[in-house]
Amino acid sequence: MELTVFDEQLYRVLDPSSPLQKLADGFQFTEGPVRRGEEIWFTDFPCDRIYRYAAGRVALVTDDAHRTIGMTGTKDGRILGCASNLHAICDVESGEILADSFHGFRFHGTNDVVEDSRGGLWFTDPYVREHEGRGLPFSAVFHLDAGELSPVCFDLPWPNGLALSPDERTLYLIDSRQLRLYAMDLATLARRLLVQFTKGMGPGLPDGMCVRGDGVIFVAGPGGISVIAPEGKLLGLVRMPEIAANLCLDATGLFITASTGIYHLDLRETPASA
Repeated sequence: MELTVFDEQLYRVLDPSSPLQKLADGFQFTEGPVRRGEEIWFTDFPCDRIYRYAAGRVALVTDDAHRTIGMTGTKDGRILGCASNLHAICDVESGEILADSFHGFRFHGTNDVVEDSRGGLWFTDPYVREHEGRGLPFSAVFHLDAGELSPVCFDLPWPNGLALSPDERTLYLIDSRQLRLYAMDLATLARRLLVQFTKGMGPGLPDGMCVRGDGVIFVAGPGGISVIAPEGKLLGLVRMPEIAANLCLDATGLFITASTGIYHLDLRETPASA
């Protein structure tokens, strides 16, 4: 594993001797990993496929995924996806559409989604459908709660990955065009800049992310995987051999989707006091 260390706190999160393990390759562009039990589901969205990985094996779930990008698991065991070709959030197994428009204007191309502990959904809808004409006059972050849909942010050019803090008081939100990670206070919807990424960090744009139980944030972005303390300090960068798009936590560490491959990196255990 190749590391760039910005702060020695990084060593509390990962062991520099841990290998970055490639689990499988041969995909076009992997995305949207989500854990379900002992399995990790992920998408190869240019190929319109969803796969699951477990015990060293990859199995095809569907080859008609409606170009699903981000996915999330729900409290009742479903997996919901951002089906960009349907401009919708839908159940990837049943096909049920949970949301596809706002006040009669269909979404542009849903990108990432996360469920909170109450069953509410938070998702991004960046303007990616220039060739089809524009419905909504803005890119947005939406909240879907008990059937009520409302935008919570509509002034960012390219809202992309998002994740909740462990206490669910904060929504972390990436804008890929600005190369920024924001923290939004969900009580007030006030937003502050947490991290400004730079192109000098390496190839790629800030994209997907996940948050560990102790609040440490992992972002798939320029140069690889950025490891960020809860207060926004950039602790280090795990260099990736391919452009990393997204990641999720599994039983022992990070499951990473990166272009043509999927990877795994062990983490140190979350401190008991976290």
